[in-house]
Amino acid sequence: MKHTSTKTIAKAPGKLMIAGEWSVLTYGNPCVACAIDVYAEATIVPSKKWIIHAPDFGLYDIPFVFKEKALSHSGVYTGTLSFVQYAAVMSISFLTQMGIEVTPCELLVHTDFPHVLVQGTKEKVGFGSSAAVTVSVVASVLSHFSFDLTEGKNREIVLNLACVAHYLAQGSAGSGYDIATSTYGGLLAYTRFDALWLQENLTKMSIIELVNAEWPGLSVSKINVPNELIVLACFVGRHASTSQMLAAMNSFEKRSKRHYQSLMDSLALATEKVILSLSQNDQSALIQSISTYRDLLCELQMQSQVELETPELTLLCDGALEYGFAAKLSGAGGGDSGIAIGFEKKNVQKITEAWRKNKLYPQDVALSLEGVSIV
Repeated sequence: MKHTSTKTIAKAPGKLMIAGEWSVLTYGNPCVACAIDVYAEATIVPSKKWIIHAPDFGLYDIPFVFKEKALSHSGVYTGTLSFVQYAAVMSISFLTQMGIEVTPCELLVHTDFPHVLVQGTKEKVGFGSSAAVTVSVVASVLSHFSFDLTEGKNREIVLNLACVAHYLAQGSAGSGYDIATSTYGGLLAYTRFDALWLQENLTKMSIIELVNAEWPGLSVSKINVPNELIVLACFVGRHASTSQMLAAMNSFEKRSKRHYQSLMDSLALATEKVILSLSQNDQSALIQSISTYRDLLCELQMQSQVELETPELTLLCDGALEYGFAAKLSGAGGGDSGIAIGFEKKNVQKITEAWRKNKLYPQDVALSLEGVSIV
């Protein structure tokens, strides 16, 4: 089978974590996330050789060779190039194992993820750009070679391929919720795959076997977006090292395993209440459950001695609480971004003005109901 397209463009949205931070890393625990209207876009066109361009990330005319189920080039895979490389190689390997003829192409990767100028330094806001890049590359390659994302389980194939690519590019790390959010869009409940199962089967299964297997633990469920739901996002002006935070949290787990597990169980229960309140469009229960999750994160911070809610994030939360919204950090914490959730549109401007007054950076984003798509 040969492709007939001369040009294929796929775009995938960014994400925000609503609830489930930290606890989602424990097998079987859920999280809630939403897609937002910032996008990574991957364009693929036929070429005489494999070339990757990602000018937003300083990558120009990177030549690749696909040989023995691997893409290679003369340099070292780092940063965004690593995500693009793994996304491409997983997709091409899958297609070739399906018996689909794959010919060389050029890949152009572009994003419109926001940046903020903080004290003269351009800072990227952490809305899941690496996941969106990975998903958009997988979708563009598959679609270019005759895969219809709307057919049957094809979107699930995108999810699994992108999960593998993202997992490998991050050094065998990550929950995959950001990949699921970029793939499916909207508001969703997610539970992580069994990472040990994936690690073991990466070398035991072919790509096609792995992608078509039932992944233990993995679950993605769309949630209808409640009427009048408002999700606000704000960047606090600095980032934390997620790897350092993970190491510190792992240390806490080892020295106080029972207490750690108790906190994870409490966080998981609070997340389930968030899911239920969203599903039932229960506004007061949602505000309460989000607030409960924030309180539990503060308890986790106190017990682990890992800074999750920074002073800036506290200012963010206080500015939203004053106007009847629930608020919390979004993601690992330690800086980066927070969210405010409520239903009173008249208070949105008051909240964003309060944030700006405290030298925070509200972001003009909205929910994206659609996941990865071909444009």
